[in-house]
Amino acid sequence: MSESIPGPRFVGKIENTTVIAGRDAVLTCTVEHLRGYKVAWVQVDTQTILTIHNSVITRNPRVGLSHEGQTVYRLHLKTVAETDRGWYMCQINTDPMINQMGFLQVVVPPDILDETWAGDLVVREGTNMSLECRARGYPPPTVTWRREDPDESKQHSTPLPEGEVLNIAKVSRLHMGAYLCVASNGIQPSVSKRIQLKVQFPPMLWIPNQLIGASVGDRVVLECNTEAFPRSINYWTNDRGEMIALTPKYTTQTTEEVYKSYMRLTVHNLTSQDFFTYRCIAKNSLGETDGTIKLYEIISPLSEKQVTPAPPPPEEEDAGGGGEGGAGGVGGETKGPEEGDEESSRIGEGADGGQGEDDRRGRSRGRHHRPKKKNKDKSPDGGGSQMGSAFDLTRGHGVSSSSSSSSSSSSSTSSACALAAPFPAVAGAVDSWRRNTPRLFLLQRSLAILPLLSWLSAVVFVAIIV
Repeated sequence: MSESIPGPRFVGKIENTTVIAGRDAVLTCTVEHLRGYKVAWVQVDTQTILTIHNSVITRNPRVGLSHEGQTVYRLHLKTVAETDRGWYMCQINTDPMINQMGFLQVVVPPDILDETWAGDLVVREGTNMSLECRARGYPPPTVTWRREDPDESKQHSTPLPEGEVLNIAKVSRLHMGAYLCVASNGIQPSVSKRIQLKVQFPPMLWIPNQLIGASVGDRVVLECNTEAFPRSINYWTNDRGEMIALTPKYTTQTTEEVYKSYMRLTVHNLTSQDFFTYRCIAKNSLGETDGTIKLYEIISPLSEKQVTPAPPPPEEEDAGGGGEGGAGGVGGETKGPEEGDEESSRIGEGADGGQGEDDRRGRSRGRHHRPKKKNKDKSPDGGGSQMGSAFDLTRGHGVSSSSSSSSSSSSSTSSACALAAPFPAVAGAVDSWRRNTPRLFLLQRSLAILPLLSWLSAVVFVAIIV
């Protein structure tokens, strides 16, 4: 009995293959016991015979064949296209025919169709609008929208609903910005394109502070903020409606962000003519608007002190009298013998006339001061009695003025002048000192200087007599 020879059969299965469009694909078919039978590759969807045994039948130049003896047969597809997607059959021409199939999956990365791309889109505020983004690929891509946040510090964008069409009802300036269309299907790379949405509207403005106060000499900054698209023309005017130009007096600065503008007007070294109502104006092709800022003057306490009138100066005739007295004092020091005798006689007569009263006043008032003054007035040569009588004579005036000054500051200064009356130089100095010294300071100092004036008067008197 002869042994039966096994017939041809397949070893394993044809593995399904996935390839990205544009790359090469390979399908492998393994058989055994082929003997005189032949292997063929057939594209099932089109019923096209691609290869038979060791030969390529199709005229498609991208199709190729390789084999290893009579067991392994490989079908090569170069630069795969979407049309190559589908089932492929490896068959052996037995009777009946045997075969097995494998699937070639061709995937395509996403792509956005340029013919539906709108690019930048300009619409009027308040209208309804749609953003459209068509994409293709295999598997069919998913389209998502993202709005790029104008705030770069956040480093992210705001997600929006999915779909190839994004509808926005009653668009406003807040919708202005860049929108990103992203298409993805799991096949890298994903693609995206940007649509810039521009919303047109007339200018509007707001003013942070419409009433500003400042003082003369200050520097003040006026602020005015505007919104407009197309971008507006912005400028400042004064109270006469004249445009304010750039000068050392005025400097302007404008900072722009998308559809917003921040205007700044700086006024340097304010004067009284700068306090009025300033106007900021914004214009574009859709309209114009304006706003006002009133700048008023603040009178500072320092300014009030500066404008207070100064006290009147001493009268000229009083000052002249003091000068003459001063000159007289100087002249008295340079008098000749005859003039000295005449002046001494006059002083002596005055002293005799009121000697009784002056002596009584000198004794009654001078006893409080005599112990302190005696030591100073004594002289080793016995002239102490003469100095003491002269001191008592003039001390009468000094004590009288001291008594008066304890009751009022005005009487003390008058007594000081009376004490120095016989001596023009001293009288002039006292009168000038009284007029140029504040009353409180005069009161405090007059009490301390009266004894010194009395002693000085005595010394001068004795000098004249001698």
